Formats: sequence, structure tokens, C-alpha cells
Amino acid sequence: MRILANACLAAFLSTNLLAQSPTPAPARIQVMVLGTYHFDNPGQDLHNMKVDSVLTRAKQAELADVASRLAKFNPTKIAVEALSDQPDFVTNKFDGFTSEKLITDPDERTQIAFRLASSARSQIRLRYR
Repeated sequence: MRILANACLAAFLSTNLLAQSPTPAPARIQVMVLGTYHFDNPGQDLHNMKVDSVLTRAKQAELADVASRLAKFNPTKIAVEALSDQPDFVTNKFDGFTSEKLITDPDERTQIAFRLASSARSQIRLRYR
């Protein structure tokens, strides 16, 4: 009787062990959050900063360096603070982006997000604020 009980227990445990294959852990998602002041400050913030224009050669060089460092993160999506009238929050504002806008548009979305997306070929997604 003891042998029969041990045999049943061994059969039961071996079928359960074989039936349960380990599920691989899902890949971890990495998220980077970057916050800036409003480069083209319209004077509507609680704290309005007085800073040099980001359109100068020196600031453009600094922003290019920031974008190249951010690109090393290999982003696949870039979300920016903006209004969207689309249910999926996507906009086509990036479609009209050209590198010439970097020297004419001081907006931080253009200077960082669009610059980065242009180099990383990421998808721009907008969210409501």
C-alpha cells in the first residue's frame, strides 16, 4: 500500500511539473521623463523666467547636445504637453517639421521633442494638459 501511495504521489508531482512550463518574464519597459521651462515663455506661467533666447548659436549647440544624449536612450515614443482634438491624442504637427524650424521656432516641443524625433524617427504622441 505504501508503495502504491508513493507511486501515485510521484506520478502526480511529475505530471504537474511537466505541465507547468515557466513563463518568461515580460521585458521591462523603460520610461524617461524630461521637464523643461517654456522656452518661448508667453508670460503666463506662475514663475516667468528671464533667460537667453534658445535661437542663439550657443543655445542651439547645447540643445543639439541634449538631443544627441537623449537619443542614446533609443526612444520609441515621445509624449509632449499639448492640446489635441483627436481621440488618440495624436497630432500631425510633427509632419511639418523641418530642421529650418530650429532657428525660427523657440518652442520647447520643436527644440527638444521634434528635434529628437527627427533624429530618432520616433512617433510623436500628444496628451492633454
